[in-house]
Amino acid sequence: MDVGVVEYFSAYAPHLDDELLLEGYAMLKSAIEDFATLGASVKTILYRRLKPEFLSAEVVWCSDESEFERGLASLSESVDHLLLIAPEHILPTLLEELDSPKLLNSTPDSIREVSDKCKLAKRLAQIDVDAPESRCFEAGVDTEALRSASREIGYPIAIKPTMAAGCEGLSVVYGEEGLEAAYAKACQRDPRGSVIIQKWYEGVPASVSLIVSERNIQPLSLNRQIVKIGALQENSAYLGGIVPLPHHLSKEALTAASKAVAAFHGLKGYVGVDLVLTDRKPIVLEINPRLTVSYLGLCRVLEGGVARTMVNEAPTKTNQKPVFKGFASFIKASLPTSAKVEGAEVIRSPIRGGSERCFILVQGVSYLDSLSRLKGVVSGCSAEVDVDLADLGA
Repeated sequence: MDVGVVEYFSAYAPHLDDELLLEGYAMLKSAIEDFATLGASVKTILYRRLKPEFLSAEVVWCSDESEFERGLASLSESVDHLLLIAPEHILPTLLEELDSPKLLNSTPDSIREVSDKCKLAKRLAQIDVDAPESRCFEAGVDTEALRSASREIGYPIAIKPTMAAGCEGLSVVYGEEGLEAAYAKACQRDPRGSVIIQKWYEGVPASVSLIVSERNIQPLSLNRQIVKIGALQENSAYLGGIVPLPHHLSKEALTAASKAVAAFHGLKGYVGVDLVLTDRKPIVLEINPRLTVSYLGLCRVLEGGVARTMVNEAPTKTNQKPVFKGFASFIKASLPTSAKVEGAEVIRSPIRGGSERCFILVQGVSYLDSLSRLKGVVSGCSAEVDVDLADLGA
């Protein structure tokens, strides 16, 4: 079996965003290894100026847009399956020119539909899934309209771009004082200058990883998300996660995520659903119609890996309960290139000349064991992280 795995930033645009390059490359490397364990011959595309760690894949090198496009077209013709990894506002355009039966991705139309946070919020309300009350605004909206909508929803509120990946452009506002600044921040991050205002819920940030086909939706895991909500002048960011997450609302979270995904035609393969777990119930926030960073942990602890569920519907048709061989904790960190790390896997950004930015991954026999091991590794190698790991207890 020949499989192509291509990640946008690693293949074509490493200069656009250092953090997205790190996330994208980490997913690429993990997916290549995941498919390789199936005995697949894996091929990928990389930007010529990168210097990645050893990859168990055949590499096609490119240096500009035309080479990337030709390489992607050629790769799609030569493999049995093709998986593309890219942000939602880029992925549909890449997919539209390719041989769709080979693709392990959702359809372009479904990606556009669920990635528009305003359309998603309306649809979730129609199907009676618990989701935040929302208001949507185009660029140049009157300040009083923002204030009125925020008062109707009730503070605290979240303000974010309608089209953005991860926590990009997200602010949490607790009163009118920061409203205009948060709106401007979100507008700058949206391709159309559109924003969505939503009720903000305190709770455990989480996600559900699912495998989706025309016949079935199989939730694989509930995951803990490690995020930083920045102040108005700072960036919010996804920092890492713990997979799986044992929680008293696990069953409800998997059910809510499955119901949300079922409402959209054309979703396929790996899909992530972001939620917040309040004391009483899960609140669905977003659907990510692509590989997500939680995959870094999931592919390492799910018995048999995740790749087999992408190319073989048998496990999902029979609704086999996922079996985990442990727990994985991982965090973004800054780590000197000369540092030696024991008891953990380190995935560094593939920037030529070396980069201190990396993911540190550990595994343990329980949630707390994997978290404890991660804390020990981070402390032992003097890595710098942007979150207090002591806050991530049971």
